[in-house]
Amino acid sequence: LDGEGPLMILRDILKLASSALGAQSTRIRVISENIANSDSVYSDGKTPYRRKVTTFEAVFDRKAAIENVRVRQINRDLSDPVRRYEPSHPRADAAGYVQYPNVQPLIEMADLRDAERSYRANVQVVETAKRLFRNALDIMRA
Repeated sequence: LDGEGPLMILRDILKLASSALGAQSTRIRVISENIANSDSVYSDGKTPYRRKVTTFEAVFDRKAAIENVRVRQINRDLSDPVRRYEPSHPRADAAGYVQYPNVQPLIEMADLRDAERSYRANVQVVETAKRLFRNALDIMRA
């Protein structure tokens, strides 16, 4: 353990879990935005909303000597929009097609479930670390 006490290790675990919680929270927000805009015809008056995808990266914290998780970037999915034949729609082109976002609600819901599970797992890590921290303090007091 390189001379680190158990309290220092628990602190590092809390830092790692809290960074993962923040990253998953951002992912959940982005997925929710995708779902909310899944039927938006236009985001800027000309093109449909584009699905957003969150990517993570591990970042080494020199001070704590551990790796943390953070959002690397939020990218737009550049796949083609969904075209639907709706000639009576006010946004239909000359051929009668309307462009809708490249968001598939079923995929978004699966991603949301995965993000929620990861978030809950990290909450459990925080709760367990806090319980261990309290137990270590109780032992030190005795």
